[in-house]
Amino acid sequence: SISLTVLASLITPFTIPLLSELALQNLMGDSSNVHIPLGLTMTRLFIISVIPVGLGMLIFSQFKVFTQRWQPLVYRLASILFMLVIFAIIMQQWRNLPGFIGQSGAASITMILLGMLAGTLIARMMLLSSRDRRTITIEVGMQNGGMALIVTQGVLQNASLSIVPVVYGLLMLIPIAIYSRYVRA
Repeated sequence: SISLTVLASLITPFTIPLLSELALQNLMGDSSNVHIPLGLTMTRLFIISVIPVGLGMLIFSQFKVFTQRWQPLVYRLASILFMLVIFAIIMQQWRNLPGFIGQSGAASITMILLGMLAGTLIARMMLLSSRDRRTITIEVGMQNGGMALIVTQGVLQNASLSIVPVVYGLLMLIPIAIYSRYVRA
């Protein structure tokens, strides 16, 4: 899980802005009213993702006992903060949410399932243990929503673009819960 987070943190500041701009140009053409400032987006994503992960790794390497003791609390606080952001967006868009789920629900579920499948297949190709395969499968299914929310809220500062990541964040819980239940059985 940590290795995947580090890898994602190192590549996403470069891949997300480029792929997002490419998708906007190819799918929306001149009708797109959203422009992604590539340099600024890369810089913000670097600050938001690479620096905290790097600092976390440095602190962990220097203060292992301290970090192991506080890790569960920090994890819970980060999870609560993430859920509060999603809750705030849901409350802001409550009346529109059924329509948003109708518009992006199928695509979100498809992306979650494809991400989980890709994670499983890559982990198998790498001959990882079943525990590591399960971890990667779940992590790949979960990480997309958080990063998309960071881009739409933190970088683009556009609440309407945050709807798809919120729908993804809500719907990702379903296949991940089913998968988790299945692998425990």
